[in-house]
Amino acid sequence: MTDIIWQSDWCGDEVGYDDVSVVGLYYIVNPGIYYYINAESGEVLEAWPEEID
Repeated sequence: MTDIIWQSDWCGDEVGYDDVSVVGLYYIVNPGIYYYINAESGEVLEAWPEEID
């Protein structure tokens, strides 16, 4: 089972998506990926790996 954790919601223009009303930030625990999703349509907007120091 993959754990997906909600992190926060943003107004789209606050995170660079002027045409999206609400952008959700989520985290997939394994393999450690963050992603933005259009909260209205469910479309994944952007994904990036967790930075490990």
